[in-house]
Amino acid sequence: MAVLSNHEICVLQKDPRTGCIPAGVEWMFKWRGAKDVIFSDFQERFNLESQGIEGNSFYSVSRAVSSAYPDFKFQDRPFSTGKEKFAFVEGLIAKDQPCLLSLTKSPAGTCHIVPLVEIDHDIVKVLWLNDEDIEKQTISFQRCRLEYIHDNWPGGKDILFFASMAG
Repeated sequence: MAVLSNHEICVLQKDPRTGCIPAGVEWMFKWRGAKDVIFSDFQERFNLESQGIEGNSFYSVSRAVSSAYPDFKFQDRPFSTGKEKFAFVEGLIAKDQPCLLSLTKSPAGTCHIVPLVEIDHDIVKVLWLNDEDIEKQTISFQRCRLEYIHDNWPGGKDILFFASMAG
């Protein structure tokens, strides 16, 4: 089993429609203990879609965040299969590296972005970022179910993680 250290950091997603990526990146920064990051309006500043700038994606939001905080670089990585995706994130978590996971919520391809905090052969635990109580945010999924969804539903093929992290 791989468990991310210090994972009980509570971040609440402020915009339930389009704010999951900015909220997830804020969570990653807080997990890292980033200094000199302004959190008071972090989600609003990096919710590009709500500002009408462009759609939120791992690429667009991480590029905007890295422009504001150049000591932090991100990598967006897509995966062909669910087994490949979850083997890779298990390796990240085992090395105590946080990541954001794109999860498809329906066969129509609607996705939600969440921090992954624990994974083993059977279970994947994520933070939904929807409640001020960290225990209510923590949701467990069957790993085989998420692998099936990855392989059979549209969307949810990629993850975001720190390529480098200073600060």
